[in-house]
Amino acid sequence: MRHALAFGLLLATGACAAVPRPIPPTAASGAVSDPCRSQARPEWSLRRRVVHLAGCEWTAFGRQSVLLDRGWPEAQVAFGPDEDALSVWARVGGYWDVADPGHAAEARAAAASAPSRELWPAWRRPWSAAFISWVMRTAGAPDFTPDPAHADYLRASLERRPESVVDLAAYKPVAGDLICAGRGSGPRDAPEFLRRLREERSFFPSHCDVIVDVGPDALTLIGGNVKNAVAATVTAVTVGRVPPATTRSWAVALRLAEPPDPCAALRPGPNCQP
Repeated sequence: MRHALAFGLLLATGACAAVPRPIPPTAASGAVSDPCRSQARPEWSLRRRVVHLAGCEWTAFGRQSVLLDRGWPEAQVAFGPDEDALSVWARVGGYWDVADPGHAAEARAAAASAPSRELWPAWRRPWSAAFISWVMRTAGAPDFTPDPAHADYLRASLERRPESVVDLAAYKPVAGDLICAGRGSGPRDAPEFLRRLREERSFFPSHCDVIVDVGPDALTLIGGNVKNAVAATVTAVTVGRVPPATTRSWAVALRLAEPPDPCAALRPGPNCQP
């Protein structure tokens, strides 16, 4: 039964009227008309806005989902458009508008001059940190510094608020926070991750996702550039803690300054009073 509740969330939210289907962009201008985004209310907590906006983007990409460590290292169980599809191309450009506006402008200029849609430029640079930057900036996170590299925005957060980036071994998951893993030549555990954030100024490969639901034995996360899309990932929780997964070396969390909000998760808790 491991992950059963979290997987049920993935199925149930597929029919959830609270996150309507976005309207796809029709041109290379980058304009995206999306009623889901506009539902994020300023009176909501920051956590709730973060989770809601991540959920909107997940919906736009067809609610693609990945399960980790269910008898195999990784399995994709729901599919949808990838980063270069017409319905989401401008969304990825919008993420880059926040993290690296020059890159977004170059891509739009190339698309505008292309003789056909098939010749629009592909998004070749990894954009997972651009996605997180867009979510945090759009949600109004006051102390988040957008950046095209996860390590750099984590480093900025750590320098501004030393208690914000913590070892997962001492962390209880909360909806709206981020959890992060090293990738490739990046750090493989929390001590190395934190040391490199504190002592190095250079880039290292890493990845972070937004926690959108906390279950008794699993977390549901949403991240960008997962299978070339915005996708949900279900990963195990053991005694309230997040162990490393076979294909994700979960190491640290970025904690928002706000207290937990029972209404923040995609599946609100029993104490939620909207």
